[in-house]
Amino acid sequence: MIISTKGRQQGFADGAHQNKLETARNLTEMGFAVEVIAKATGLSIEEVQSLST
Repeated sequence: MIISTKGRQQGFADGAHQNKLETARNLTEMGFAVEVIAKATGLSIEEVQSLST
């Protein structure tokens, strides 16, 4: 049961991170500044910059 709960929590965390990345990609395509995207999504500036390479 504990393993199942940990796996589920990890799944939710992974899904939330993927959602942040998708939002950051969309904002990048819309021309928002990297710093604004990082602040809005909670991603690091490096993570946001890596999306456009």
